[in-house]
Amino acid sequence: HRESMRLLLCLAAASALRKERLRILTYNIHAWRDGDHVDNLQRVADTCLAVDADVICLNEVLQPYDGARQPASYFEAVKKRAGVGHAIIECAPREGYLQRLAAALGTPHVVFVEAEREQCFFGNCAFGNAILSRRPILDAGHVIAKPAPGDILLGEQPRDSVEARAAVWASIGIGDERIGVCAAHLDHKADPLREKQLTLFLDELKRNAPALHLICGDLNAFQRRDHSAEAWDRILQFYEKRGWPAPGEDALALDAAYAAGFVDAGAGFGLEPTCWTANPLFRIDHVLLNAALHKRCRVVDYRRVDSDASDHYPVVVDIELEFK
Repeated sequence: HRESMRLLLCLAAASALRKERLRILTYNIHAWRDGDHVDNLQRVADTCLAVDADVICLNEVLQPYDGARQPASYFEAVKKRAGVGHAIIECAPREGYLQRLAAALGTPHVVFVEAEREQCFFGNCAFGNAILSRRPILDAGHVIAKPAPGDILLGEQPRDSVEARAAVWASIGIGDERIGVCAAHLDHKADPLREKQLTLFLDELKRNAPALHLICGDLNAFQRRDHSAEAWDRILQFYEKRGWPAPGEDALALDAAYAAGFVDAGAGFGLEPTCWTANPLFRIDHVLLNAALHKRCRVVDYRRVDSDASDHYPVVVDIELEFK
């Protein structure tokens, strides 16, 4: 009888737990254009609407920006890799693509951080990351990784300049908890620089974001274990054709996150390349949960979304938390 009562009490306690889910989408939108530099606002909106995420994290956002106002000469310059410093016809922030996207998605809570302007590949416009949320944003912050002397020498790929990178985070309420969701974008050429930038971003989250937090976005970091043998051979061939040394099998930035207790939200799920949509080679868009959040939540789903609206595929993750 005593054992039966104990079992009933355990069942009652379990049934009293309330579960809530949070769906997060991370998406590099390629400065509001697809891989062929054709305007993608409507296709990005359609993709996000189909996913129906609570929180949307965007990389490579121009703000304020309206593609319809730009002359053909601007797009041609960017396609020829001559966009740095090119004038952009700006608009009022409320008329820009970011606010129009937020209105279309029913995500009225928006934060944006400018990482770069002068060295922006896509022209002289504020370039950075944004978070759009259906749930109220209770707090927010950001950090900018500005180029330092010597950064241009890091890594093994030649370069003429270094862009600043940034991370922006938002505190989102779920049940009785606050979850810090961070959209980050790392350097595209040098793994040591990515490690340096991510370490800065993780320190910002540890000091100022909610105790339960995640970081996601185009981290430009990839590791062999996320790719099949055939896929890794294609990556090696890609590097060889460009005269670059073979990439390491591990990524310094990801290893730094793992050493800090972060966990890959995609672990145990089918992992696919996220870049590029025209030639999928690398898994470089990630969602990483800090140890505290990983302990409190269950990853219900993690998947790549098949959309060619940008040069990257978006990634969506569903996490579930239990509350008494």
